[in-house]
Amino acid sequence: MLISDKLKSFDFTYAEKEIVKYFLNQKEEIARQSTREISKRLYCSPSSIIRLCQKLGFTGFEEFKEMYVEELHYLNSNFSDINPSIPFMTEDNIQTISNKMCSLYHEIIDDTHSLLDHDMLRKSLNLLKNNKNIYIISSGSQNDLALTFRDKMARIGKHVNIYQHIDEPYYEACYLNKGDACFLLISYTGETQNCIRMANKLNERNIDFITITSFGTNTLSSLSRCVLHVSTREKIRNNLGTFSMNLSTLYLLDLLYSMYFSLNYKENKKKKIKIADEYENFTSSLIRDTNNDLIK
Repeated sequence: MLISDKLKSFDFTYAEKEIVKYFLNQKEEIARQSTREISKRLYCSPSSIIRLCQKLGFTGFEEFKEMYVEELHYLNSNFSDINPSIPFMTEDNIQTISNKMCSLYHEIIDDTHSLLDHDMLRKSLNLLKNNKNIYIISSGSQNDLALTFRDKMARIGKHVNIYQHIDEPYYEACYLNKGDACFLLISYTGETQNCIRMANKLNERNIDFITITSFGTNTLSSLSRCVLHVSTREKIRNNLGTFSMNLSTLYLLDLLYSMYFSLNYKENKKKKIKIADEYENFTSSLIRDTNNDLIK
């Protein structure tokens, strides 16, 4: 959950609301302010400010300030006038919708790219390389996107398994050893209970995993040592089609595939072409050998 949303939605006392209002009004200006300065302006104690920050899930004001300013910089970048949750309106004609969706897709990719941390990308690549298998836990449309990732990886000889429910991967995690598999947990909110339970089990077993989730603070990212962020401007319920999450996830999965492919580019390209040719011959022979008049 974004800090900005927490500040607007948490249940605060009257005194806390005054501090929250100050944070929302001051925005990036608080980067240059201390608890002592703020307490003088608001006629409250520095400890009240620190307790509020802890209530929001931070160790204190300094951590809150750093992450809040970082979030504001992110929210002020890339996106123009298009609302990623509601990118078109009822009065828009076909041409307008087409133009808006084109702009939206460009901005989602740019936004996701701006959130990339190259150290995390390198770590993700090493985890994919150093583990025999990849297990993905996701749900909804992200599960369908994971299927395309599985198909691409299969063509270059990397085994990927996809799960929607926690029972089977949870049992497997109980017996896996480090190096057997790398898990990929996908959750926009970072509060999906299946993913959180798996993250706890994987940490307990010292099994590698990569998390794809929203920018900001959430339970899943706090449990993860390797996090890739999706564009985080779309409302989870009030949206017209989860365009942002879907496109961000697809981009990140394609990026992981491309990085893994590039580790052994010539060999992987050779294998992919060979398998494609074999499959084409296989399917062609099935059609030729059939006795079904409809296919003939």
